[in-house]
Amino acid sequence: GNDMYACGLDGYPKEIQIAGRLYTQKKLFKHDFFAGTGLFELKDPASISNECPLRIVLKFNRNRSFLFIPLRWLGVYLSRHEMNILKRLEDNPFVPKLLGPYEKCGLMYEFIEGCSLDTKPQLPDTYFDDLQNLLDDLHKQNICYIDMNKRGNILIGEDHRPYLIDFQISLYLPRHWSGFLKHAFQQEDYYHLLKQ
Repeated sequence: GNDMYACGLDGYPKEIQIAGRLYTQKKLFKHDFFAGTGLFELKDPASISNECPLRIVLKFNRNRSFLFIPLRWLGVYLSRHEMNILKRLEDNPFVPKLLGPYEKCGLMYEFIEGCSLDTKPQLPDTYFDDLQNLLDDLHKQNICYIDMNKRGNILIGEDHRPYLIDFQISLYLPRHWSGFLKHAFQQEDYYHLLKQ
């Protein structure tokens, strides 16, 4: 039923606005219990700017109750959590560029041109070395990615470089007391990198 989907069966937006510019939905990547994620394109390409790129991704987290249990708080939390991670990584060109929140439960980021490893693309010889360097950079900023087991979250861009998306379950663990936990999660990242 409707409750099984984050936005309800018909609740994921068909159009959205950023800075007064209209975007229309081009593709719904995924809509499950926790979030709906889709690709939107600027209706008037002549109005492209830094704030309004041609294509964006909208991730709309849970905003519906489930079995009469209110869960909008979860969508608000997940959205804020992922935005905080992306803000910490705003100088890293190989993660999504955050554009801002969407209502209370969503976030928008710039679309990365390329494809995921799920599509079994041809990879350059340096790809996995570059991916390890990207993971190293995240770890130096006290971030544990945690989702390296999902090939759909690992992209190869049009520049043949690796990109990571979906930081919903990633963790920022800067404190001394979290050292053991951070080490364990980061070793898990490397383990899944080797498996890939």
